[in-house]
Amino acid sequence: MSRYRRIFDLLPVYDKPGEAGLFESMAAKGWELCGGGRWSWKFRRAEPAKARYAVAYYARGSEYAPPDSDELAFRELCARTGWEFVCSRGYMQVFVNRAADPLPLDTDPELEFELTDRMARKNALVAAAALAISLLLLWRTLGAALGDRLAALVSMDALILPLLLSGLVLCALGDIICWALWRSRARAAAERGEFYASRRIARVNAAIPLLLPVLLALCALGWLICGGGGRESMRVVINAAAVLAAGAAGAAVSSRLKAAEASRGKNVALSALAVFVTCVAVAVLGALLIWREPDSSDAPLTISDLGGGDYDYAVYIETDASPFAELYSYEERYVPFGGACPEPAPGEDVSARLSYSVYRARIPSVYPELREGVLWAHQGLTEPCDAAPFGAKEAWHIEESFFGVEQAWILCYGGSVVYLEYNRGLSAENCAAIAAAFGGESA
Repeated sequence: MSRYRRIFDLLPVYDKPGEAGLFESMAAKGWELCGGGRWSWKFRRAEPAKARYAVAYYARGSEYAPPDSDELAFRELCARTGWEFVCSRGYMQVFVNRAADPLPLDTDPELEFELTDRMARKNALVAAAALAISLLLLWRTLGAALGDRLAALVSMDALILPLLLSGLVLCALGDIICWALWRSRARAAAERGEFYASRRIARVNAAIPLLLPVLLALCALGWLICGGGGRESMRVVINAAAVLAAGAAGAAVSSRLKAAEASRGKNVALSALAVFVTCVAVAVLGALLIWREPDSSDAPLTISDLGGGDYDYAVYIETDASPFAELYSYEERYVPFGGACPEPAPGEDVSARLSYSVYRARIPSVYPELREGVLWAHQGLTEPCDAAPFGAKEAWHIEESFFGVEQAWILCYGGSVVYLEYNRGLSAENCAAIAAAFGGESA
Protein backbone atom coordinates (compact mmCIF):
# COMPACT_ATOMS: atom_id res chain seq x y z
CA MET A 1 0.00 0.00 0.00
CA SER A 2 1.38 3.40 -0.97
CA ARG A 3 2.64 5.66 1.81
CA TYR A 4 1.78 8.79 -0.17
CA ARG A 5 -1.20 10.11 -2.07
CA ARG A 6 -2.10 13.30 -3.90
CA ILE A 7 -5.40 15.15 -3.98
CA PHE A 8 -6.15 17.71 -6.67
CA ASP A 9 -7.14 21.04 -5.26
CA LEU A 10 -10.04 22.81 -6.97
CA LEU A 11 -10.91 25.18 -4.13
CA PRO A 12 -10.68 28.91 -4.92
CA VAL A 13 -8.01 31.11 -3.38
CA TYR A 14 -10.39 32.79 -0.95
CA ASP A 15 -11.62 29.52 0.57
CA LYS A 16 -9.07 29.25 3.37
CA PRO A 17 -11.56 27.55 5.73
CA GLY A 18 -12.20 24.91 3.07
CA GLU A 19 -8.49 24.19 2.65
CA ALA A 20 -8.02 23.88 6.41
CA GLY A 21 -11.07 21.61 6.65
CA LEU A 22 -9.62 19.34 3.95
CA PHE A 23 -6.33 18.94 5.83
CA GLU A 24 -8.12 18.25 9.13
CA SER A 25 -10.40 15.60 7.63
CA MET A 26 -7.44 13.88 5.95
CA ALA A 27 -5.50 13.91 9.25
CA ALA A 28 -8.44 12.26 10.99
CA LYS A 29 -8.34 9.51 8.33
CA GLY A 30 -4.62 8.89 8.86
CA TRP A 31 -3.15 11.11 6.11
CA GLU A 32 -0.81 13.88 7.17
CA LEU A 33 -0.14 16.84 4.88
CA CYS A 34 3.49 16.92 3.78
CA GLY A 35 3.73 19.01 0.61
CA GLY A 36 1.96 21.06 -2.01
CA GLY A 37 1.99 21.22 -5.81
CA ARG A 38 0.59 23.81 -8.16
CA TRP A 39 -2.81 22.08 -8.37
CA SER A 40 -2.58 19.43 -5.64
CA TRP A 41 -1.64 18.56 -2.08
CA LYS A 42 0.59 15.66 -1.05
CA PHE A 43 -0.27 13.55 2.00
CA ARG A 44 1.77 10.98 3.92
CA ARG A 45 0.31 8.00 5.77
CA ALA A 46 0.34 8.51 9.57
CA GLU A 47 -1.63 7.68 12.66
CA PRO A 48 -5.11 9.23 12.69
CA ALA A 49 -4.90 12.46 14.65
CA LYS A 50 -7.05 15.41 15.58
CA ALA A 51 -5.22 18.56 14.54
CA ARG A 52 -6.12 22.13 13.65
CA TYR A 53 -4.85 23.55 10.38
CA ALA A 54 -4.73 27.14 9.22
CA VAL A 55 -3.83 28.80 5.93
CA ALA A 56 -2.08 32.16 5.71
CA TYR A 57 -0.88 34.22 2.77
CA TYR A 58 2.54 35.74 2.35
CA ALA A 59 2.33 38.22 -0.53
CA ARG A 60 5.96 37.82 -1.62
CA GLY A 61 5.90 34.03 -1.54
CA SER A 62 7.18 32.39 -4.73
CA GLU A 63 7.07 28.97 -6.35
CA TYR A 64 10.55 29.47 -7.77
CA ALA A 65 12.62 30.80 -4.87
CA PRO A 66 13.40 29.57 -1.36
CA PRO A 67 11.82 31.57 1.48
CA ASP A 68 13.37 34.96 2.19
CA SER A 69 14.23 36.27 5.65
CA ASP A 70 10.84 37.97 6.16
CA GLU A 71 8.99 34.77 5.26
CA LEU A 72 11.13 32.77 7.70
CA ALA A 73 10.51 35.40 10.37
CA PHE A 74 6.76 35.12 9.76
CA ARG A 75 6.91 31.35 10.21
CA GLU A 76 8.92 31.74 13.40
CA LEU A 77 6.35 34.19 14.76
CA CYS A 78 3.57 31.71 14.05
CA ALA A 79 5.57 28.92 15.76
CA ARG A 80 5.70 30.96 18.98
CA THR A 81 1.92 30.80 19.17
CA GLY A 82 1.87 27.04 18.59
CA TRP A 83 1.36 27.05 14.83
CA GLU A 84 3.97 24.81 13.19
CA PHE A 85 4.81 25.39 9.54
CA VAL A 86 3.91 22.40 7.31
CA CYS A 87 4.45 23.43 3.69
CA SER A 88 3.88 26.23 1.21
CA ARG A 89 2.50 26.64 -2.28
CA GLY A 90 3.49 29.95 -3.79
CA TYR A 91 2.11 32.62 -1.49
CA MET A 92 0.01 30.06 0.45
CA GLN A 93 1.46 28.99 3.82
CA VAL A 94 -0.01 26.04 5.73
CA PHE A 95 0.34 25.65 9.51
CA VAL A 96 -0.78 22.99 11.98
CA ASN A 97 -1.52 23.21 15.70
CA ARG A 98 -2.00 20.06 17.75
CA ALA A 99 -3.29 21.77 20.88
CA ALA A 100 -6.83 20.99 22.00
CA ASP A 101 -8.03 24.61 21.86
CA PRO A 102 -5.39 26.71 20.06
CA LEU A 103 -5.44 30.45 19.63
CA PRO A 104 -6.61 31.40 16.10
CA LEU A 105 -3.87 32.28 13.65
CA ASP A 106 -5.88 35.18 12.22
CA THR A 107 -7.18 37.78 14.65
CA ASP A 108 -8.01 40.86 12.52
CA PRO A 109 -10.96 40.33 10.11
CA GLU A 110 -10.31 43.49 8.08
CA LEU A 111 -6.61 42.75 7.62
CA GLU A 112 -7.42 39.15 6.74
CA PHE A 113 -9.99 40.28 4.14
CA GLU A 114 -7.57 42.72 2.51
CA LEU A 115 -4.78 40.15 2.21
CA THR A 116 -7.04 37.36 0.94
CA ASP A 117 -8.76 39.67 -1.53
CA ARG A 118 -5.39 40.83 -2.86
CA MET A 119 -4.47 37.25 -3.70
CA ALA A 120 -7.93 36.42 -5.10
CA ARG A 121 -7.89 39.54 -7.26
CA LYS A 122 -4.85 38.23 -9.13
CA ASN A 123 -6.75 35.08 -10.05
CA ALA A 124 -9.77 37.17 -11.06
CA LEU A 125 -7.58 39.18 -13.46
CA VAL A 126 -6.35 35.95 -15.06
CA ALA A 127 -9.97 34.78 -15.37
CA ALA A 128 -10.93 38.13 -16.96
CA ALA A 129 -8.15 37.77 -19.53
CA ALA A 130 -9.24 34.20 -20.29
CA LEU A 131 -12.84 35.40 -20.64
CA ALA A 132 -11.87 38.12 -23.13
CA ILE A 133 -9.76 35.73 -25.25
CA SER A 134 -12.45 33.02 -25.19
CA LEU A 135 -15.17 35.47 -26.23
CA LEU A 136 -13.04 36.74 -29.11
CA LEU A 137 -12.31 33.21 -30.35
CA LEU A 138 -15.98 32.22 -29.93
CA TRP A 139 -17.10 35.26 -31.93
CA ARG A 140 -14.66 34.47 -34.73
CA THR A 141 -15.64 30.78 -34.75
CA LEU A 142 -19.36 31.51 -34.93
CA GLY A 143 -18.76 34.16 -37.58
CA ALA A 144 -16.83 31.67 -39.71
CA ALA A 145 -19.59 29.07 -39.30
CA LEU A 146 -22.31 31.54 -40.31
CA GLY A 147 -20.23 32.78 -43.24
CA ASP A 148 -19.72 29.26 -44.63
CA ARG A 149 -22.78 27.22 -43.76
CA LEU A 150 -21.76 24.43 -46.12
CA ALA A 151 -18.55 23.80 -44.19
CA ALA A 152 -20.43 24.12 -40.89
CA LEU A 153 -22.90 21.40 -41.89
CA VAL A 154 -20.25 18.78 -42.65
CA SER A 155 -17.74 19.51 -39.89
CA MET A 156 -17.64 18.49 -36.26
CA ASP A 157 -15.39 21.50 -35.75
CA ALA A 158 -18.40 23.76 -36.23
CA LEU A 159 -20.02 22.04 -33.25
CA ILE A 160 -17.07 21.16 -31.04
CA LEU A 161 -15.10 24.41 -31.18
CA PRO A 162 -18.03 26.62 -30.09
CA LEU A 163 -18.90 24.06 -27.42
CA LEU A 164 -15.39 24.06 -25.94
CA LEU A 165 -15.05 27.84 -26.18
CA SER A 166 -18.46 28.30 -24.55
CA GLY A 167 -17.26 26.07 -21.72
CA LEU A 168 -14.18 28.27 -21.26
CA VAL A 169 -16.39 31.38 -21.25
CA LEU A 170 -18.69 29.89 -18.61
CA CYS A 171 -15.76 28.79 -16.43
CA ALA A 172 -14.05 32.18 -16.54
CA LEU A 173 -17.32 34.07 -16.04
CA GLY A 174 -18.35 31.79 -13.17
CA ASP A 175 -14.97 32.31 -11.50
CA ILE A 176 -15.36 36.09 -11.68
CA ILE A 177 -18.97 36.04 -10.43
CA CYS A 178 -18.16 33.77 -7.47
CA TRP A 179 -15.20 35.97 -6.51
CA ALA A 180 -17.37 39.09 -6.73
CA LEU A 181 -20.06 37.50 -4.52
CA TRP A 182 -17.48 36.38 -1.97
CA ARG A 183 -15.82 39.80 -1.99
CA SER A 184 -19.01 41.72 -1.27
CA ARG A 185 -20.05 39.40 1.57
CA ALA A 186 -16.58 39.06 3.07
CA ARG A 187 -16.13 42.85 3.09
CA ALA A 188 -19.47 43.34 4.86
CA ALA A 189 -18.52 40.70 7.44
CA ALA A 190 -15.09 42.31 7.99
CA GLU A 191 -16.72 45.68 8.62
CA ARG A 192 -18.80 44.01 11.34
CA GLY A 193 -15.62 42.53 12.82
CA GLU A 194 -16.43 39.00 11.69
CA PHE A 195 -14.70 36.38 9.56
CA TYR A 196 -16.67 35.15 6.55
CA ALA A 197 -16.81 31.41 5.78
CA SER A 198 -17.63 31.07 2.07
CA ARG A 199 -18.42 27.38 1.85
CA ARG A 200 -21.43 27.51 -0.50
CA ILE A 201 -19.89 29.97 -2.95
CA ALA A 202 -16.56 28.15 -2.79
CA ARG A 203 -18.16 24.79 -3.58
CA VAL A 204 -19.87 26.25 -6.63
CA ASN A 205 -16.59 27.91 -7.69
CA ALA A 206 -14.71 24.61 -7.28
CA ALA A 207 -17.32 22.69 -9.30
CA ILE A 208 -17.28 25.04 -12.30
CA PRO A 209 -13.98 23.71 -13.82
CA LEU A 210 -15.50 20.21 -13.89
CA LEU A 211 -17.56 21.45 -16.85
CA LEU A 212 -14.51 21.22 -19.11
CA PRO A 213 -13.88 17.46 -18.69
CA VAL A 214 -17.59 16.87 -19.35
CA LEU A 215 -17.41 18.89 -22.57
CA LEU A 216 -14.23 17.07 -23.67
CA ALA A 217 -15.98 13.75 -23.04
CA LEU A 218 -18.91 14.90 -25.18
CA CYS A 219 -16.48 15.89 -27.94
CA ALA A 220 -14.81 12.46 -27.82
CA LEU A 221 -18.24 10.81 -27.94
CA GLY A 222 -19.13 12.93 -30.97
CA TRP A 223 -15.98 11.81 -32.78
CA LEU A 224 -16.72 8.16 -32.01
CA ILE A 225 -20.32 8.41 -33.21
CA CYS A 226 -19.97 10.74 -36.18
CA GLY A 227 -16.45 9.92 -37.34
CA GLY A 228 -14.77 12.28 -39.77
CA GLY A 229 -11.57 14.25 -39.51
CA GLY A 230 -12.28 17.04 -37.06
CA ARG A 231 -8.69 18.17 -37.34
CA GLU A 232 -9.26 21.67 -36.01
CA SER A 233 -11.06 20.26 -32.98
CA MET A 234 -8.25 17.77 -32.50
CA ARG A 235 -5.77 20.62 -32.57
CA VAL A 236 -7.76 22.42 -29.85
CA VAL A 237 -7.79 19.31 -27.66
CA ILE A 238 -4.08 18.70 -28.31
CA ASN A 239 -3.26 22.32 -27.44
CA ALA A 240 -5.27 22.01 -24.23
CA ALA A 241 -3.41 18.80 -23.38
CA ALA A 242 -0.11 20.55 -24.12
CA VAL A 243 -0.99 23.39 -21.75
CA LEU A 244 -1.98 21.01 -18.95
CA ALA A 245 1.00 18.72 -19.43
CA ALA A 246 3.42 21.66 -19.68
CA GLY A 247 1.95 23.23 -16.55
CA ALA A 248 2.28 19.97 -14.65
CA ALA A 249 5.88 19.49 -15.84
CA GLY A 250 6.85 23.05 -14.94
CA ALA A 251 5.21 22.74 -11.52
CA ALA A 252 6.97 19.45 -10.78
CA VAL A 253 10.38 20.84 -11.75
CA SER A 254 9.92 24.10 -9.84
CA SER A 255 8.71 22.22 -6.74
CA ARG A 256 11.74 19.92 -6.71
CA LEU A 257 14.20 22.76 -7.29
CA LYS A 258 12.59 24.87 -4.59
CA ALA A 259 12.88 21.95 -2.14
CA ALA A 260 16.55 21.71 -3.11
CA GLU A 261 16.88 25.48 -2.38
CA ALA A 262 18.04 26.28 -5.92
CA SER A 263 18.32 29.93 -6.88
CA ARG A 264 15.34 31.71 -8.38
CA GLY A 265 17.07 32.20 -11.75
CA LYS A 266 17.99 28.53 -12.06
CA ASN A 267 14.50 27.47 -11.05
CA VAL A 268 12.78 29.73 -13.55
CA ALA A 269 15.13 28.71 -16.38
CA LEU A 270 14.80 24.95 -15.82
CA SER A 271 11.03 25.18 -15.27
CA ALA A 272 10.66 27.11 -18.53
CA LEU A 273 12.79 24.48 -20.29
CA ALA A 274 10.55 21.71 -18.92
CA VAL A 275 7.47 23.57 -20.18
CA PHE A 276 9.02 24.00 -23.64
CA VAL A 277 10.14 20.37 -23.96
CA THR A 278 6.71 19.12 -22.86
CA CYS A 279 4.90 21.36 -25.36
CA VAL A 280 7.13 20.14 -28.18
CA ALA A 281 6.63 16.49 -27.18
CA VAL A 282 2.82 16.84 -27.05
CA ALA A 283 2.81 18.75 -30.36
CA VAL A 284 4.81 16.00 -32.08
CA LEU A 285 2.56 13.30 -30.63
CA GLY A 286 -0.51 15.27 -31.71
CA ALA A 287 0.84 15.65 -35.25
CA LEU A 288 1.36 11.88 -35.43
CA LEU A 289 -2.22 11.29 -34.26
CA ILE A 290 -3.68 13.70 -36.83
CA TRP A 291 -1.48 12.69 -39.76
CA ARG A 292 -2.81 9.98 -42.03
CA GLU A 293 -1.24 8.35 -45.07
CA PRO A 294 -3.50 8.95 -48.10
CA ASP A 295 -4.87 5.70 -49.50
CA SER A 296 -6.70 5.71 -52.83
CA SER A 297 -7.75 2.06 -52.61
CA ASP A 298 -11.06 3.00 -50.96
CA ALA A 299 -11.70 6.04 -53.18
CA PRO A 300 -14.97 5.77 -55.13
CA LEU A 301 -13.35 7.22 -58.25
CA THR A 302 -9.74 7.53 -59.46
CA ILE A 303 -7.96 8.67 -62.61
CA SER A 304 -7.45 5.02 -63.48
CA ASP A 305 -11.25 4.51 -63.44
CA LEU A 306 -11.53 7.29 -66.03
CA GLY A 307 -8.91 5.74 -68.30
CA GLY A 308 -6.13 8.09 -67.28
CA GLY A 309 -3.55 5.34 -66.88
CA ASP A 310 -1.96 3.63 -63.89
CA TYR A 311 0.81 6.16 -63.41
CA ASP A 312 1.83 6.82 -59.79
CA TYR A 313 0.02 10.09 -59.10
CA ALA A 314 0.08 11.98 -55.80
CA VAL A 315 -3.09 11.55 -53.75
CA TYR A 316 -4.64 13.97 -51.24
CA ILE A 317 -7.64 12.89 -49.15
CA GLU A 318 -9.63 14.83 -46.54
CA THR A 319 -12.67 13.60 -44.63
CA ASP A 320 -14.96 15.20 -42.10
CA ALA A 321 -18.38 14.52 -40.66
CA SER A 322 -21.01 15.86 -38.30
CA PRO A 323 -24.38 14.53 -37.09
CA PHE A 324 -25.92 16.30 -40.11
CA ALA A 325 -23.68 15.43 -43.06
CA GLU A 326 -20.28 14.09 -44.11
CA LEU A 327 -17.65 15.16 -46.61
CA TYR A 328 -15.13 13.13 -48.63
CA SER A 329 -12.61 15.17 -50.66
CA TYR A 330 -10.21 13.51 -53.08
CA GLU A 331 -7.51 14.92 -55.33
CA GLU A 332 -5.16 12.99 -57.62
CA ARG A 333 -2.53 14.74 -59.73
CA TYR A 334 1.02 14.60 -60.98
CA VAL A 335 3.68 16.46 -58.99
CA PRO A 336 6.55 17.09 -61.41
CA PHE A 337 9.16 18.15 -58.85
CA GLY A 338 7.98 16.27 -55.76
CA GLY A 339 9.22 13.02 -54.33
CA ALA A 340 5.82 11.36 -54.64
CA CYS A 341 6.09 10.71 -58.40
CA PRO A 342 9.05 9.61 -60.51
CA GLU A 343 9.99 11.29 -63.75
CA PRO A 344 7.70 10.20 -66.63
CA ALA A 345 8.98 8.23 -69.59
CA PRO A 346 9.48 10.14 -72.86
CA GLY A 347 6.13 10.81 -74.51
CA GLU A 348 4.13 9.55 -71.50
CA ASP A 349 1.00 11.59 -70.77
CA VAL A 350 0.70 12.32 -67.04
CA SER A 351 -1.29 15.51 -67.33
CA ALA A 352 -4.56 14.12 -65.95
CA ARG A 353 -5.86 15.82 -62.81
CA LEU A 354 -8.92 14.69 -60.88
CA SER A 355 -10.50 16.39 -57.90
CA TYR A 356 -13.92 15.98 -56.29
CA SER A 357 -15.81 16.59 -53.06
CA VAL A 358 -18.76 14.42 -52.05
CA TYR A 359 -21.28 15.91 -49.61
CA ARG A 360 -23.61 13.27 -48.15
CA ALA A 361 -26.60 14.19 -46.01
CA ARG A 362 -27.08 12.07 -42.91
CA ILE A 363 -30.45 13.73 -42.27
CA PRO A 364 -32.75 14.05 -45.31
CA SER A 365 -33.77 17.59 -44.40
CA VAL A 366 -30.12 18.70 -44.67
CA TYR A 367 -29.82 17.74 -48.35
CA PRO A 368 -31.40 20.99 -49.70
CA GLU A 369 -28.90 22.97 -47.61
CA LEU A 370 -26.00 21.01 -49.10
CA ARG A 371 -27.29 21.50 -52.62
CA GLU A 372 -27.79 25.24 -52.16
CA GLY A 373 -24.42 25.58 -50.47
CA VAL A 374 -22.49 23.98 -53.33
CA LEU A 375 -24.40 25.95 -55.96
CA TRP A 376 -23.93 29.21 -54.03
CA ALA A 377 -20.17 28.64 -53.86
CA HIS A 378 -20.10 28.69 -57.69
CA GLN A 379 -22.91 31.12 -58.40
CA GLY A 380 -22.71 32.86 -61.74
CA LEU A 381 -20.51 30.11 -63.21
CA THR A 382 -22.95 27.22 -63.53
CA GLU A 383 -25.00 26.18 -66.55
CA PRO A 384 -27.57 23.37 -66.41
CA CYS A 385 -26.57 20.34 -68.45
CA ASP A 386 -27.89 16.86 -69.18
CA ALA A 387 -27.87 14.82 -65.95
CA ALA A 388 -28.73 11.49 -67.60
CA PRO A 389 -25.17 10.48 -68.63
CA PHE A 390 -24.08 10.87 -64.98
CA GLY A 391 -27.09 9.00 -63.63
CA ALA A 392 -27.87 12.08 -61.55
CA LYS A 393 -31.12 13.90 -60.82
CA GLU A 394 -29.58 17.30 -61.58
CA ALA A 395 -26.34 18.42 -63.18
CA TRP A 396 -24.54 21.68 -63.86
CA HIS A 397 -21.48 22.28 -66.01
CA ILE A 398 -18.86 24.89 -65.06
CA GLU A 399 -16.22 26.36 -67.31
CA GLU A 400 -14.04 28.05 -64.71
CA SER A 401 -10.59 28.70 -66.06
CA PHE A 402 -10.47 31.39 -63.36
CA PHE A 403 -9.86 28.60 -60.82
CA GLY A 404 -7.19 26.92 -62.92
CA VAL A 405 -9.26 24.02 -64.24
CA GLU A 406 -10.72 23.54 -67.66
CA GLN A 407 -14.11 22.28 -66.55
CA ALA A 408 -16.11 21.07 -63.58
CA TRP A 409 -19.52 19.61 -62.78
CA ILE A 410 -21.99 19.73 -59.91
CA LEU A 411 -23.99 16.49 -59.70
CA CYS A 412 -26.97 15.83 -57.41
CA TYR A 413 -27.77 12.24 -56.47
CA GLY A 414 -30.72 12.62 -54.10
CA GLY A 415 -28.87 12.13 -50.83
CA SER A 416 -25.52 13.52 -51.96
CA VAL A 417 -24.01 16.38 -53.94
CA VAL A 418 -20.76 15.94 -55.90
CA TYR A 419 -18.50 18.74 -57.08
CA LEU A 420 -16.07 17.22 -59.62
CA GLU A 421 -13.15 18.68 -61.57
CA TYR A 422 -11.39 16.81 -64.40
CA ASN A 423 -9.09 18.48 -66.87
CA ARG A 424 -9.94 16.19 -69.74
CA GLY A 425 -13.07 15.68 -71.77
CA LEU A 426 -15.53 13.09 -70.48
CA SER A 427 -16.48 10.19 -72.71
CA ALA A 428 -19.58 8.06 -72.31
CA GLU A 429 -17.48 5.46 -70.49
CA ASN A 430 -16.20 8.18 -68.12
CA CYS A 431 -19.76 9.31 -67.33
CA ALA A 432 -20.76 5.71 -66.65
CA ALA A 433 -17.83 5.33 -64.24
CA ILE A 434 -18.87 8.53 -62.46
CA ALA A 435 -22.47 7.32 -62.22
CA ALA A 436 -21.36 3.98 -60.78
CA ALA A 437 -18.99 5.63 -58.30
CA PHE A 438 -21.48 8.05 -56.78
CA GLY A 439 -24.60 5.92 -56.67
CA GLY A 440 -26.38 6.84 -59.90
CA GLU A 441 -27.32 4.80 -62.89
CA SER A 442 -25.78 5.55 -66.26
CA ALA A 443 -28.20 6.27 -69.06
